[in-house]
Amino acid sequence: MEQAPPTSELFLKVEKGNYVFRQGDPGDSMYIIMSGRVEIIAEREGVEESIGVLSEGSIFGEMGVFEQVPRSASSKVVEDCALFRIDSKVFTTMVQDNIEAVQMLLSVINTRLRHTNERLFELNKVVRGLIINLFLLKSAAQHFFTETRPFKLSFVQLCEAVGMGQKEVENLIRNLLERNLLFQKGPDLVIEDKTQFLRFAASQYESCTQALSAGS
Repeated sequence: MEQAPPTSELFLKVEKGNYVFRQGDPGDSMYIIMSGRVEIIAEREGVEESIGVLSEGSIFGEMGVFEQVPRSASSKVVEDCALFRIDSKVFTTMVQDNIEAVQMLLSVINTRLRHTNERLFELNKVVRGLIINLFLLKSAAQHFFTETRPFKLSFVQLCEAVGMGQKEVENLIRNLLERNLLFQKGPDLVIEDKTQFLRFAASQYESCTQALSAGS
């Protein structure tokens, strides 16, 4: 029978401002927060992004008990913490004797995956909205460079140009229609005020690229 690890190795107290682990560190354990709060931070291209703040009862670093690969994010204590540390050996013993422990961890992983899928779905909407905005911006700019009359484009032409269905295009440009930046006249989409539209499109391009950078 394998000897249980010392209690001092299972329970940790970490003061505010310290890291439990940093991105790139070896992953060999997971943690349960008994008290306090931990912020999960990912660094991409030298920029830190807060993934979220976890509190009492939360689990983090769980992939460390499955795959001993470098940590994909850092965990910083933002409120003095008491943690319960579970390494791969302890976890193996737990799952052999307690099916509830397996169910609990699977539930945590499922929740994380669901949140990731939701985020990817929202990011996909941003990308597809950006495609439409950029196409309209480019087309309108070219048109207004040589024409003074309103820019006109049919829904069919827009859908074909961006490779999307009409229903999806309608949903993505609803904001433009509601703000009177774009008008629907029969089967056509019309931009009447080029200055207003170009100003808005430029601001949307900036906000969309920021969202893409944060989500990459």
